[in-house]
Amino acid sequence: KYKRANNIASFDPAKYYQPLLATPESWTGPWTRSKFEYTPYGELTPQRYSADEMNDFITYHQVDHPVPGARPTLWIQNVPADAKSRYPSAESSKCRFLECPMPKGTIRNGQYRVAIDEWDLSKQAAPNKDPYHNAGYAHLYCLEKFFDLGLIALSDQYIIKPDNREFPEGRNKMAITRDSTHMLTIVNDFLRDVRTWAQKGGRPQDWFNTSLTRALTVEHLRKQPKVRQAVRQARGGNSIDEHLGNLDHLISNKKPRKER
Repeated sequence: KYKRANNIASFDPAKYYQPLLATPESWTGPWTRSKFEYTPYGELTPQRYSADEMNDFITYHQVDHPVPGARPTLWIQNVPADAKSRYPSAESSKCRFLECPMPKGTIRNGQYRVAIDEWDLSKQAAPNKDPYHNAGYAHLYCLEKFFDLGLIALSDQYIIKPDNREFPEGRNKMAITRDSTHMLTIVNDFLRDVRTWAQKGGRPQDWFNTSLTRALTVEHLRKQPKVRQAVRQARGGNSIDEHLGNLDHLISNKKPRKER
């Protein structure tokens, strides 16, 4: 326990990573006229945006962004443990969607998220950019709720892929394969299938039952020790095997219990 705490406290990202060469220029979305401004770390500020504003950011990024040909990467990843000190601020790792159902936009351990990495392919980034310094993060659930991932996967505006990178510091605690290598196959198969759906007119109406969030959560439950599920059933309550990653159900199922 103490060794782990000491390792976290003594880790120095500056040994492996370099800051951005300059604070990114701001730009304005064409529909909402929202201004997207950045911190010196390359983070978007302010912290949260409406779904319409996020649509502006995603849909028109390559058209209106001040960096010619800017094409961000959307990394599908796990939430890393013991990583608070790695982010520029206490708000950095929270979901950027204003309509996020989670209180304060918190992305918990055990939930899946998407890192919006504007600087992965950008000339403004240093060769070894800190992988924890991104434009922002969002729940995978929120991205799927407000966007058809098939259209994003087909678009040339973004690159969307599972995070299976290797880092100079060693282990990638955000890797989608952290708990199961089969997660990589699930994500790649999903991105292939949703491209087909998009070409045929869009995703199914009941989007959550065919979502990547649900598929990853089901696989996570399948791989867990049987004793953990037994403990969960004995405890009862609003557990992951009930909501399967559906954050709206997670929150709405909590309210009646609190009222009781």
